[in-house]
Amino acid sequence: MQNPPEKRSLESSRRIHDRARRVLWKGGPEATQHALLQSCGFPRYLERADGCRIWDVDGNCYLDYLMSWGSVFLGHNAAAVSHEVAQQLQRGALFNLGVEQEVSLAERLCAHIPGAELVRFVASGSEATNAAVRIARAVTGREKIVQYGFHGWLDWCQSTHPAGIAKDTLQSTLSLDYNNLEYLRELFSIHGNEIACVIMEPFKDEEPEEGYLQAVQAIAHEHGALFILDEIKTGVRLGLGGAQAHFGVTPDLCVFSKALANGYPLAVLAGRAEIFEQASDVWVSGTYHGWPPAIAAAHATLSVLEREPVAAHVWTLGERLMTGFNRIMRHYGLPARLAGLPPMPQVRYPEGEPAELEQLFSNMLTRGYFIHPIRPWFISAAHDMEDIEQTLVDIEAAVQEMAAS
Repeated sequence: MQNPPEKRSLESSRRIHDRARRVLWKGGPEATQHALLQSCGFPRYLERADGCRIWDVDGNCYLDYLMSWGSVFLGHNAAAVSHEVAQQLQRGALFNLGVEQEVSLAERLCAHIPGAELVRFVASGSEATNAAVRIARAVTGREKIVQYGFHGWLDWCQSTHPAGIAKDTLQSTLSLDYNNLEYLRELFSIHGNEIACVIMEPFKDEEPEEGYLQAVQAIAHEHGALFILDEIKTGVRLGLGGAQAHFGVTPDLCVFSKALANGYPLAVLAGRAEIFEQASDVWVSGTYHGWPPAIAAAHATLSVLEREPVAAHVWTLGERLMTGFNRIMRHYGLPARLAGLPPMPQVRYPEGEPAELEQLFSNMLTRGYFIHPIRPWFISAAHDMEDIEQTLVDIEAAVQEMAAS
């Protein structure tokens, strides 16, 4: 049955935002992370979440396809994870020394991740990628970085947001053209003896061509640089071994986060023991690194993923969503397509971002969907085929409403 559009009050959300602008820099994180969502009429503040649904402070319910930027993989408030975190909190939240569970989690990850011989836990993806780059620079004695994708907010990877960043830092990072090996070869021909590493997301809205990732690794190694896979989004989502297992490439270093702890702040830097041993003088430290509740959450998440076919489930749902969405777009002559891989498809606009597609997402909001016009749609274990089919029904209805107006 089609979800009818409805007028949703956002008055409480607006009132909270008025307060936030007085005391939070830029009004809080949603000012930068959710600007495009607000332009489509999305709420600014949420109150609770369960499974694959969220409720804003005005009581409006949404089917969630952002899932905390992909961090929540088993579903919001997953019972198995909440139980283990509660047990750990009873034992203590934070200690000066490590806990045994940190060691056993490292053992489990080394068993699952092809490129993992040693690991280091940190609190966020930005910290993990920064540690990987620092190690690469220390091991190679070089400074320049070749990158593709989003790697966090730290200085070396923020050329598109240069305010407050030293020019020398910005000039040390080069960007590759995805699936274009000749472009990468040219970068190395010009800067080869200066490049410490290639760090890249394995894919975004475009899949790697056959052998592409392996060729990037070979070119990096040919010039004495390290090959680093940023699997912040893809790690465990595509399977317990991440994208590297899926595509058959073993990086020198890799980083996992997001889905690993089902929403709790944990990231892992993993890689070849030889690399870590050469970087023994590199300083990586933080009060919340290996935070015990997050370690407990990751143990619980891995246990579910080892026991249940979650990856296959989200893959099946994602394939149906992509096929249905793209059929609707073709039928009504709209240029948008869901592209990438099924567990985390992303809307691609071949002709840019037409204004009518912003209206499409606004129409979907009134039908109760939390989706993003330009970022991945994350499928979780909590979604089911009924959710997907209803989503497709409502997308077609939203397109028809847009065409009629």
